[in-house]
Amino acid sequence: MPEKLNLVFLLLLAFILSACVDKNKQIKISGKTMGTQYHIVVVVPPDESSANQYMLQKEVDARLTAISQQMSTYDTHSEISQFNKYKKTDWFSVSKDFSRVVSKAQDISKLTNGAFDITVAPLIDLWGFGAKNQLEPPSEQQINKALKNTGYKLLEVRLSPPAIRKQNNRIRIDLSAIAKGFAVDKIADLLDQ
Repeated sequence: MPEKLNLVFLLLLAFILSACVDKNKQIKISGKTMGTQYHIVVVVPPDESSANQYMLQKEVDARLTAISQQMSTYDTHSEISQFNKYKKTDWFSVSKDFSRVVSKAQDISKLTNGAFDITVAPLIDLWGFGAKNQLEPPSEQQINKALKNTGYKLLEVRLSPPAIRKQNNRIRIDLSAIAKGFAVDKIADLLDQ
């Protein structure tokens, strides 16, 4: 008998939930960012105005643009591009969010003993996965040369005041493996608000 009661309860719960969802509507927004596309679906009360959808789209795009201006290697004026061009080994000032992402990446690098490493930008470019389209596989000599300019231990980060520093002035970083996740967290925070 308890099994039948559980089945009835589950069916009743499913009916109630479907009735609630049917009364609500969905706001769908999408766009392009960081070399890819995003799609967001938000369930809202039925009386939600389309003006709110427009405002949400603007806020999402503004936040994603700000993150891209910090962490996109495709934007030659971004913080990361400026750091990658910087040929000195003193502290390079960055935004608070940028330093937090680099700090988290460095923590992951330590935990994985370098399996995760944001200093692999030279290798990413060499294999044709970055902004430069390399069509031919690199030679062993090219790979060895690029490896001399990689290694998470050659990068330092501080949170206050936010800055990063190269120990080798040829170090270049790529945050593609972590920046998109950071952007998702920022958009989730926005939706929570």
